[in-house]
Amino acid sequence: MVSQSIENIVRNQAASFTSQVKYVAKNAKKEEEIHTEFERQLALIANDAGITLRGKHEFTIGTGRVDSVYGCVIIEYKNPNDPASRLSADVEDRGNQEVIHQIKKRFIDFEKDENRKLDSMLGIGCDGNYFVFVKYLNNKWNIKDPIEVNRYSVERFIWALINMGKKGKAYTPENLAEDFGSESDLAKTELEPFMKFCAKN
Repeated sequence: MVSQSIENIVRNQAASFTSQVKYVAKNAKKEEEIHTEFERQLALIANDAGITLRGKHEFTIGTGRVDSVYGCVIIEYKNPNDPASRLSADVEDRGNQEVIHQIKKRFIDFEKDENRKLDSMLGIGCDGNYFVFVKYLNNKWNIKDPIEVNRYSVERFIWALINMGKKGKAYTPENLAEDFGSESDLAKTELEPFMKFCAKN
């Protein structure tokens, strides 16, 4: 069970996490700047919460190079000021479609090279302004509309890393309920959108 102190730390720091990331995104000239700021903010939260988030960064799998992997969470960062790769609110826009295609390929590479099941992974694309979440559920790709980076989406992002990245568990409603308690305020509020994301349409 996650302690109340960790819940409070995540909730309280999500706003500053968001403002720092969005500040960097305004003037970023390359995706590495977004990546670096995310890692800095995650390190601050992990330190204050007394937890360890073990990530692997910038490594090759298959024929591609992954920005970050935390357990079962695959993250690809993008340059918010590059018209060819920046994300937006419209899932059909070029940048969104390219990162979705990229993440799908990463899933397949991990399945082939590390025997991971497609439905055990969560893919996240981010350019500092938007998140794109990619899952494989019920034998098909599950892509939701992009979500603006704000304190609430950042909280959801952090909890995904804590659940899947720290513990390496499959990203399922059952595991979320087991870890955080189906009757807890956290499960009912902060994690409810993720549970819906994982649930059958």
